[in-house]
Amino acid sequence: MSTPKSWICDGVPKNGQHYPNCSGPHPPQENYTPDCIICGLPREAMTGKKSPQGSKTVISGGRGSNLPGLAAIALVVLLLGGSAWYLFGRTREPEVVESNSGSFAVSPGAIDPLAKVSQTAVNAELISQGEKILFNPGINFNQKAAGATAFSQNNWTEAIAQYQQAAQTDPNDPEAKIYFNNSKAKQAGNPLTIAVVVPISASENSAKEVLRGVALQQERYNNSPQLPGRLLEVVIVNESSPGKAPSLAEDLIQSPNVLGVMGHGVDAASREAIARYERAQLAVLSPISTSISSTVPGESILKTISLSQKANELFANYLEGVGKTLATYADKNNSPASVVVFYNSDSPYSQQLKDAFSAALVQTNGQVVKDVDITQGGFNP
Repeated sequence: MSTPKSWICDGVPKNGQHYPNCSGPHPPQENYTPDCIICGLPREAMTGKKSPQGSKTVISGGRGSNLPGLAAIALVVLLLGGSAWYLFGRTREPEVVESNSGSFAVSPGAIDPLAKVSQTAVNAELISQGEKILFNPGINFNQKAAGATAFSQNNWTEAIAQYQQAAQTDPNDPEAKIYFNNSKAKQAGNPLTIAVVVPISASENSAKEVLRGVALQQERYNNSPQLPGRLLEVVIVNESSPGKAPSLAEDLIQSPNVLGVMGHGVDAASREAIARYERAQLAVLSPISTSISSTVPGESILKTISLSQKANELFANYLEGVGKTLATYADKNNSPASVVVFYNSDSPYSQQLKDAFSAALVQTNGQVVKDVDITQGGFNP
């Protein structure tokens, strides 16, 4: 296969066309892809030739752009957490609109790349890119509060300074680090935006653990010399209660700049949220769920991108490893072990982990004397 010819982009269209989602002029950048990796302009914008009447020009920067890079970062963060369940939705097709010079294909809702999700969200108080503090006050709260004020006013220079100080005051605070990098991404313009849904209200420590991995990978991504151009921005979403998941999903779906979502759990509301992402064709990865199902939405997408077999191998190995660890612990404390297993039949992950543990226990000459389904009526913990 021949190598694609390179082309140079400086962010200024040469064909007389208007590209509303382009981030503007920049130093000359050599590209090998159809769209510029810095500003999103298509190759034809640099040709000096106007598009033929009736042809389509794709404006990048919406949900369909840069998803390979997004997937790479999401997978790194996902593997960092140690357990994963993959679900890749397709990106929605561009919407065709008419103009005087012909038809243009414009990514739906791609109006302002610097917009904040909470500006139009029903659950605005639970969503932040840096304009509000979602975690309980800590030793750096005053600096974070000042950063939030500056961020809400689009004063990126001051937001960067305040959040940088906050991150230095408490290096273990992932919120400060993410907002610091978000401020730099906003200042650079036209960021790549993903959302991470975590249970801050219900389990602040667990939420921070997830976000520490996200903050680390966001910083690595934005500082990587192999990935120049648009910086990664992370929207933090507080899933204040399990029942909020579907409503939060709708807020993220309605935001045109969100390219993908990480988060949610194994409960029914989370599965409903994931189904909504799939229907909206928005990419989603759930890093704290490890269920393997042949009927999950998006399985055909996994097969299409040749990840299904590898993903199933990864998940099966993970479940087997956890089962063996639990069985070894039980055998060490009381050999041969007799065990009562409590599980949730409404959760595929819980059911599969129970089966993996039971199988491993048999290998140590132990036995499960009783299975208790906590979803059954009359269960008293």
